[in-house]
Amino acid sequence: MSSFFLTDVNKSAWKPGVYKIFIFYRFKNEFLHQNFITMHKPQFILVLSLAFLFMSFTKPGFFKKNEVFVYIPSGETMVNKEDKISMQGFFMAATEVTNKQYKLFLSDLENNGKNDLLAKAEINNDQWATLKGFLEPMAANYSSHPAYDDYPVVNVSYAAAQLYCDWLTEKFNTYMEGSQIEVRLPSPLEWTYAARGGRELTPYPWGGYYVQNSKGCYLANFSPQDEVNDDGGLFMVVADAYFPNDFGLYNTSGNVAEMTNEKGIAMGGSWQTQSHEEITVESKSTYQAASPTLGFRPVVTISGGNQEVNLNKVWKKITKEIGRIG
Repeated sequence: MSSFFLTDVNKSAWKPGVYKIFIFYRFKNEFLHQNFITMHKPQFILVLSLAFLFMSFTKPGFFKKNEVFVYIPSGETMVNKEDKISMQGFFMAATEVTNKQYKLFLSDLENNGKNDLLAKAEINNDQWATLKGFLEPMAANYSSHPAYDDYPVVNVSYAAAQLYCDWLTEKFNTYMEGSQIEVRLPSPLEWTYAARGGRELTPYPWGGYYVQNSKGCYLANFSPQDEVNDDGGLFMVVADAYFPNDFGLYNTSGNVAEMTNEKGIAMGGSWQTQSHEEITVESKSTYQAASPTLGFRPVVTISGGNQEVNLNKVWKKITKEIGRIG
């Protein structure tokens, strides 16, 4: 048989307008022997050329399902490397909540005159000043410029994240009569179980024990000492950068630390985390307030009614409705 391989695609380098595709192909003699090449050389060259051309102009994510929510199946997870705990299945956002998604929430609050909630949910861009070397351009543009729409929302408080979950709970239940939907922040255990992607006792979502692949590319967005830019991101990267884990979750290691239902506890490390030991699926960090390194990713549970509801279709209806009103 012939074999055609796409090697590691360094999604860490995927930024607006920059796409890198690394292709390696190999043909075994059992299939593509000399006679085959001689007989079909023109057709072979044409097909290969078209394939290279297509892939060169295809944007990252062309083959993605673009699901906002993915299902995390029931199973067991190891705690403290000794005890196994059964986990009930739930849905989870495939990425950290993005600026675009969060702005949709703020827009809906404003459209409905919920000014008191809007004030609590506002993004606090003053928090950029808490970083070493105040980054004025990021403070001015990150949460508002369309170029950052698909980047994770940051500088929102724990209370604001809960308001987002409450808002989405109400929206889902409006569209999905007969089912009881709850959107909330995950527990640390739920977060770790989902981040593992079904792999037991592995420190990272991709299942390995290393933070670089065979090409030397980093597999997460953090700040390895003396190699701050080598992971492809000086700050945050798009919410679906790098490869997802086996459950379809992106960036559960690094990018932004993610809030849990325990106030002050976040998981996974961020783009400013320096140690690779602090971006594992069990890595916990503490926070006191909104931060440029902190975001969130909600889970969704469904009880009663139709358990096979399509959250992604409903999400599209919600965004369409708010976009029409706005």
